[in-house]
Amino acid sequence: MHTTSTDTAVQKMDRLNLRPALDFIATHGDIYEGFVHDLMTLPSVAINAVDEFTTLDEHLVGDSVHVTGDEALEIFSRLPASFQKLSMLQNINYHFARMIPVPIFEEGGEWKEAVEIVEESKFPREAANDHPHRILIGRCDGTMIYPSALPVCVHDSVRVRWMYQLHVMLHEFFHTIEFLRRDSAIAQKIILRSGANLYTFHDWWHKWEDLFRTPLRPLCPTRYAQTYVDALTAETPQGEFTRALAEQVCESFVGYVMGIVPNDEDDTSFKHHSPEAWELMNELATSEVIEVG
Repeated sequence: MHTTSTDTAVQKMDRLNLRPALDFIATHGDIYEGFVHDLMTLPSVAINAVDEFTTLDEHLVGDSVHVTGDEALEIFSRLPASFQKLSMLQNINYHFARMIPVPIFEEGGEWKEAVEIVEESKFPREAANDHPHRILIGRCDGTMIYPSALPVCVHDSVRVRWMYQLHVMLHEFFHTIEFLRRDSAIAQKIILRSGANLYTFHDWWHKWEDLFRTPLRPLCPTRYAQTYVDALTAETPQGEFTRALAEQVCESFVGYVMGIVPNDEDDTSFKHHSPEAWELMNELATSEVIEVG
């Protein structure tokens, strides 16, 4: 969906409405379960950061629905070797496991990444007129993943919420690959090989820029990715554009790994829905990491 700035305020705010994404997972639960089953039949080989990461404050999870540290290890250790070798993951910190980042919207419905942190048990707050489905989940600073709560008011199925938490955990994992390498000087020092061809992480990232800077850019991979669509223009300052692009890439990573991500077109194949993004992610997944800088 080529979302534009002409959307209404409600439409803009609803880019952060998680209910459609969870309904999508519920509708296509058999595909999601098949992915988890197939993933767990792969050999578990933890490499580099995945082998060394630790979990912090996991006792704070309580009865909230989360991908645990052990589950994250099982999942990450089955990812293609290139992804594991490029990751700079150090910790998964569950400090916000029972907290919800609630987006603060501007009058026109724009979200400028401002949030209010609310306890899961107090959400949605009647006095604050919280929308029960418009929330954020998780964040990453490049080395540490911070999962946060996905409350029952968004969806009452524990399994559906866990599947979306898995989506988020994978999304944040790719931030441990790209976040600290947005500096082109750093990205140019990361060397990969695909067949007989050598290329840099910067070369690969530049292909994403070319893909999304054009007027005929592809569909955003998910509704969440559409939150950043207004910044995907040739006129956007580079830093802001890169942050918006990173969300497209991270959501594409999830789609590539899981084979499916929630989308407004109800397409159950990420490869079919976002073929250009799939090709770029497959290039990285099947490459050999020669040098990490």
